[in-house]
Amino acid sequence: MNKTIPPKSKKRDMRIKVSIVEDSRGTRESLTELLGRVPSLRCVGAHANGEEALRQIPVEEPDVVLMDINLPEMNGIECVMRLKERMPKMQVLMLTTYDENDLIFDSLRKGPAVICSKTCRRRN
Repeated sequence: MNKTIPPKSKKRDMRIKVSIVEDSRGTRESLTELLGRVPSLRCVGAHANGEEALRQIPVEEPDVVLMDINLPEMNGIECVMRLKERMPKMQVLMLTTYDENDLIFDSLRKGPAVICSKTCRRRN
């Protein structure tokens, strides 16, 4: 009598997948390290420019992208627009050191859900 052995259940990884797009190597490595410390997050990619991000992020299928607004050649705003065409459900957290409202509002109109400053200011 043949017994059918049920397949082992595949445990689904429930962590939030995150990709980073940041041209500063030190910042990119720091963000990758920080994400690695959070049990509910998994860094699936870290990219130095928009072109690399456009090639790799659709393959990585992250839930969230941390995107620097000021990238060489293709800025983060353009990169987000092009990624969102291919991956409309992907969430974006835009990182910037800019205080220029026009640039920030332009970025918000084109795709990211949130913009965070990479600078810290001490409040008195």
